[in-house]
Amino acid sequence: MNAREFRAMADRCRDLQRLATDDGMREQLRQWAADLDAEAKAVEQARDYSMDPERDHETRKDFTQRVTLQLGDLARKGKVQRIGKGRSLRWKLV
Repeated sequence: MNAREFRAMADRCRDLQRLATDDGMREQLRQWAADLDAEAKAVEQARDYSMDPERDHETRKDFTQRVTLQLGDLARKGKVQRIGKGRSLRWKLV
């Protein structure tokens, strides 16, 4: 996915957030919008450094593994909390 697609999904989450009646639903949509905006920014910044994450799978995989290992280490030290699994995985500062 490219940055434009991530931003479009974030905008859609914000639209749905305005229509949501439940506070929990509003908060989840707000979080998704923030995550999607962050992903769009990461894709744009990677291109600024001549790294196209859509084409350079090895670099993206390496970067993802390094970040995941660091977050796992912080979780073992009790500084962050792992929430969820797989693609819905989130990290929370403790």
